Amino acid sequence: MKNLKKVLALGLSATMVSSMFVTAGAAFTDQADIKATEAVSQLAALGVINGYEDGSYKPETVVTRAEMAKMIFVVRNNKVDDSAYENISTKFADIKGHWAAGYIKFCESQGIIAGKTATQFDPDAPVTGVEAAKMLLVLTGYTPDKAGLTGSMWATNTLKFAAEAGILDDVNSALEQGLPRQYAAQEIYNTLDAYRVKWSDDSSSFDYVTSGLNKEKVGRKYMGIYTSVGTLTGMSKDSISLTMSSDDESLSDATNAAGTTYASDFSKLGTDYSALLGQKVKVMFKDAKTNNVLGVYATDDNTSYTVAANGTEKDGDKVKFGGKSYSVELLGDKDSATGTAKNAIRTYVDGVKANGTTLTQLDNNDLNPNMYTFADTDSNGKIDTLVVKTYFAADVTYVSSSKIIAGSKTYNFDDENIASGLTTDDWVIVSKNLYKDNFDVVKADLVTGTVKGVKGSESDAYGSYAKYSIDGTWYAATDNTHTAKFNTLSDITNKNTSDNATVKAGDTVKAVNVNGILFYLKRTSSSTNGSLTDVAMVIKTDFTGINGNQAKLHFFNDTTKVVNIDDDSVYGAAADGTQLTAGTLYAYTVSGDEYSFETPVSTADYYGDYTFKGAATSYTIGADNLTVASGTSSISDKAKVIIYYNNDTKFLTGKQFKALTSGDVTSITNVKYFTADVDGLNKVAAITATVGKLPTTTASNDYYAYIVDGAYVSGSNEITYTIWNGSENVTVTEKKSSATDRAKNTVIGYGSLSDAKVIDDVTAYTTSSTNFAVNAVTGVNTAGTKITVMNGVNGNTDFDIDNDTKVFYVDSDASSSSNIGVASASIKKADDFIGDGMNIGGKVANIAMLTDGSDHADVLVVDVQNQLTGTYVSSTQVASTLTLAGTLPTATDAAAKVTTGYTVTAGTGYTGTIATALTTDADTSSSVTAGDTVTATLTLTAADGYYFGTTAPTIAGWTNTSVNLTTAVYTMTITVA
Repeated sequence: MKNLKKVLALGLSATMVSSMFVTAGAAFTDQADIKATEAVSQLAALGVINGYEDGSYKPETVVTRAEMAKMIFVVRNNKVDDSAYENISTKFADIKGHWAAGYIKFCESQGIIAGKTATQFDPDAPVTGVEAAKMLLVLTGYTPDKAGLTGSMWATNTLKFAAEAGILDDVNSALEQGLPRQYAAQEIYNTLDAYRVKWSDDSSSFDYVTSGLNKEKVGRKYMGIYTSVGTLTGMSKDSISLTMSSDDESLSDATNAAGTTYASDFSKLGTDYSALLGQKVKVMFKDAKTNNVLGVYATDDNTSYTVAANGTEKDGDKVKFGGKSYSVELLGDKDSATGTAKNAIRTYVDGVKANGTTLTQLDNNDLNPNMYTFADTDSNGKIDTLVVKTYFAADVTYVSSSKIIAGSKTYNFDDENIASGLTTDDWVIVSKNLYKDNFDVVKADLVTGTVKGVKGSESDAYGSYAKYSIDGTWYAATDNTHTAKFNTLSDITNKNTSDNATVKAGDTVKAVNVNGILFYLKRTSSSTNGSLTDVAMVIKTDFTGINGNQAKLHFFNDTTKVVNIDDDSVYGAAADGTQLTAGTLYAYTVSGDEYSFETPVSTADYYGDYTFKGAATSYTIGADNLTVASGTSSISDKAKVIIYYNNDTKFLTGKQFKALTSGDVTSITNVKYFTADVDGLNKVAAITATVGKLPTTTASNDYYAYIVDGAYVSGSNEITYTIWNGSENVTVTEKKSSATDRAKNTVIGYGSLSDAKVIDDVTAYTTSSTNFAVNAVTGVNTAGTKITVMNGVNGNTDFDIDNDTKVFYVDSDASSSSNIGVASASIKKADDFIGDGMNIGGKVANIAMLTDGSDHADVLVVDVQNQLTGTYVSSTQVASTLTLAGTLPTATDAAAKVTTGYTVTAGTGYTGTIATALTTDADTSSSVTAGDTVTATLTLTAADGYYFGTTAPTIAGWTNTSVNLTTAVYTMTITVA
């Protein structure tokens, strides 16, 4: 029977389709062209044959005589290493230097092959089917002279014995011609299952070789092959289990002497066979050891069907999917392994036996996102086994270098198989990886479309739900009730219910579709003004344009625009009776070029990913929280803030907003706010407010740059300089009378940069700035997401580098300002200090860094030459004569002083330590007493920014013993008084 595996529903995102339906039986790209599928699959699993570099098998390519010799060598020796035979003697003169010389020589030594002539093997000539069969007969035990495999009748006798041994079964090729690769595999496959023979002088015939009472097969003799046939139904980490029928056992090898025990559980697999779950497979294992699996592959006689769970239904006493009904074989009165009641299909969920599935349950799968594989494991034409692969979709609310949070569940990169490049607000599809016993977490594709219709009152046995027609296709949208029913990951939550409420017919939506089930469905905005969509503050309303009444708006991406007001707008011009109020937040829709305004709604996530909460109860200037009806709500540093005063506005970040003082704005009133998920937490993410005056500057920066060309005065109260923003150089102007603090190689923060390249709210960072320092990198992880530095900043030496870190790669010593900024590079460990650059604990300063006050780098400047120069870097030689202070030794100290020990207070540019050791013990008491000699050792270390010269500084009373750029060592001999 040909392989009847079918894929009847492909409702998954493109990300999942590629990983779902690749089976171990489809190992080659041209699998569909292979007719001898089981033979090729088995020999590939055993390593006897291989494909080509492009992944193909090329089944019709003819095998050469050398290739046939190699395959027989692998079967005979159970390895591919032929080095032991490369140098043995041979009669064949044409194989010297040939890649297969060792294989050919071995087969020659065993009498398996013969030459075209006495001295010519012709290794690259095609092997015919008869020639290959003759070689395999000798492998099986037929001696050429006794079987007549030489001389004029060799071909006739070969065909006779090969047919009797079954070697030519299913070899559908002209045997006198070159043998195609797939039929070479078929002949070898048949040989492995053939019985070994040996010549008997007593009977003058070939008799079977026996092992005990059993005839011995070629595969058992040379490769130790035992086989079990069954349906692969269970898998856990590196173990699999088979369900075996009596027919399966008849095709399997018994593992005990009595011939009554068959292996169905296997462990210590080296290959992932989870794609074969639900299929009839053959397991090959060595020497009856179930923990030594040679290979697993799908058999030809295989009936299984893979279908999306929501595509199944009950049809009387049958199950229906893909428009066809199938008979089922249900469990008996009770399944003893699970206690499942009768009238259920035996079921395995993610490789583990579970409660059986009834036909009624199959009729209530409208919200089930999983994939089903139905199998007929006993080949009686009835489905008797259901293998379930579960899937779940969740939104990503937090991403760091070590973990993500999705659906309120934490996934660690070290523990799970998590796709790279995930960011907050992505959606992921989660499934169990049975081979690695962890989770696969891949990014889900968001699909967009227009809702053509909504059915809000659908129901099944588990509750009501809604269906949506998106661009003509109907989808069911899951909710928390149904998610809990079909999701095996009970600790994952689904936020879809509230999202659905935002969708109505006519809306443009985005959705995560898993097998026809919508896990995420939300209205998207028609606006292009930023991620907080369809809302804006009205700045001014009392003017009329050429097209009628107009208003000026400030959007949450810090752009402004004058727009035309629709005459039918809920709020409009004064003439409409519902006057728009300047300084007020409105929601809007756009028709043509006209805007209609209304009060924002409070539906969760209605505006992009933002939820409008209305008015805050109060706000204290400089506070980190809004006072709201339920208590307080934290303001995110990344919040978008629009403040209004007297028909003018200013855009701030949350960080800047919280840094305002009463002197900046006088007062803050009329606060309206939105919340959103920020870094895994729900925070205030957008604010509008009215202030007593607009601030001229802001104390905190959210944008950063690196000056590559120092400032010069370019006008009255104006300076000009060039900055590197990480991707390009930009020449900017700033309202400032002096060029001080705007030198080349300086890091700055700023509030905004206008289209006219006017920069404002600029802060220049110096080495005395809080949380800013020059440093040397002593360690960096492979991903470049964490660094260790020589000197601590705020008590930390390890810092996270993530998507929120602004990294500037620079060549600080470049002669031209245009070459200072570098588009991309990598972070490297600092070099040892050898006199150039700035000394940081014996390393060369190679970075400048601004931290957030803890263990996160907000800004990182990395010199691509690994040596920072310029504004922040200096290095000074320690003075030539040094004077120490503290408790210091003299040449004749008393024992008590020596025993107490010494301290040293070093001067500018170095630090010191003193250690003493008993050198000569006058009285052999092993303790310091009068008359003993003690050596004191003083070690000085150059402080950051300093170094020692080639000659050590002079210190009164001490003798210098060594010096390098960072360390100087001195000694003093003390005769104890």
